[in-house]
Amino acid sequence: MGKFINKFRQYLKKRRYKIVLQDREDLSDYEKNFFIPEIKSRLESLRCYFQSIVDLCERHKTDPLFVRPN
Repeated sequence: MGKFINKFRQYLKKRRYKIVLQDREDLSDYEKNFFIPEIKSRLESLRCYFQSIVDLCERHKTDPLFVRPN
């Protein structure tokens, strides 16, 4: 069920993105040369940060300091 919900969310994101860009014909020079590459690099940096946090949590998820006793 979780995979279905995840795929449905991805579908909705793509659909929303297409709706936003539906009226656009061309990107401006500013968007092509500066804005889009800058946003991509920032998102890639954020993805790396979040991945390192997830990896750290995965390594320590069985650590007694983080596991709540029942």
